[in-house]
Amino acid sequence: MCSSPPTGFLRTTAARSSHRSAARPCQARTKGSEPGAPDRRKESSARRATELLDRPPAELNLLVAHLSGGCSVTAVAGGRSVDTSMGFTPLEGTMMAKRSGTADPGTLLWLLREGHLDAAELEDGLYHRSGLLGLSGTSDDTRDLVRDDGEQARFALAVFEHRARRELAAMAASLDRVDALVFTGDIGWDQPEVAEAIADGLGVLGIHGGLATGREHDAVISPADAAVPVLAIESREELALARAAIEAH
Repeated sequence: MCSSPPTGFLRTTAARSSHRSAARPCQARTKGSEPGAPDRRKESSARRATELLDRPPAELNLLVAHLSGGCSVTAVAGGRSVDTSMGFTPLEGTMMAKRSGTADPGTLLWLLREGHLDAAELEDGLYHRSGLLGLSGTSDDTRDLVRDDGEQARFALAVFEHRARRELAAMAASLDRVDALVFTGDIGWDQPEVAEAIADGLGVLGIHGGLATGREHDAVISPADAAVPVLAIESREELALARAAIEAH
């Protein structure tokens, strides 16, 4: 189960970031398939961030967190992707609504070898029964989990937020500096409690909480004196597709 071919935005990702460290036969069989996910939305969000910050793309190093049913984090330098949490399939990277995110391959091999699951059951579990749904046991929707006072709901959100912070910190290692953090996607744009929790745990990157809520438009949502601005930008894949079509002609 592989994802769609990347557009130019993610084709710029450095080879050292996207290369797999698996055995050569495995590398050969998956060559040319990375990274694979809908990157047009992140490209559009990165462009919009430069407008809101009133700075040219060449001057900006961004962390773009696309948080939705599928989640990913991208490091953008000079308007180009230089690293991404995405991999050969939509499973890699941060925890998602129903997908596990990156998992220890040894654990998966053990489950198969010991006969606890067959390949079909394992695939179904990783793609459709993990993530927020698997940890909470009730819902894959952060809105439901924020309203739920139950221990499992709080735990699922805490793990989701921690995994997002960990991926953001990893992506920052591919940048010379971090000029801004961009939240996008259904969760990133419309779930301020989650964005706040993620930002508030990124002090090591100079990013902090205190984010504005109740927004209706794309905006800088961090305090005016924030060393590293935080933005919330609505996903607009249709606009990105139209822009790409125009540029192609």
